[in-house]
Amino acid sequence: MEASKTEQPVVLLKRSLLMVFMAAAIYNATATIKFLEQKQAIKDVLLELFKSSKTYKTPMEQKTFVLGLSNIITAVDVPEEVKNSSTVAKLISEILVLLAKVKAKE
Repeated sequence: MEASKTEQPVVLLKRSLLMVFMAAAIYNATATIKFLEQKQAIKDVLLELFKSSKTYKTPMEQKTFVLGLSNIITAVDVPEEVKNSSTVAKLISEILVLLAKVKAKE
């Protein structure tokens, strides 16, 4: 029982931090990716984005996620981890799933 009480704030914090990165990607995807690359965190952040994509419930979270991922896909001068075909396919898949959820709510 005690683990579930501490897990919820951690999940919320993780989701909030990922939303910060998505908002930064909307503003400037190239700079966001370069920052993550400098911190050697790009792979970890992408993995967390994929794992947490189903936890975004509100339309604002979903739209921020979609716009952030869209900007990451179209960013220039990105590392191979981002532009390889399997990553791009996964990003597009996540975008389409969330767009369907947004459309269903509207």
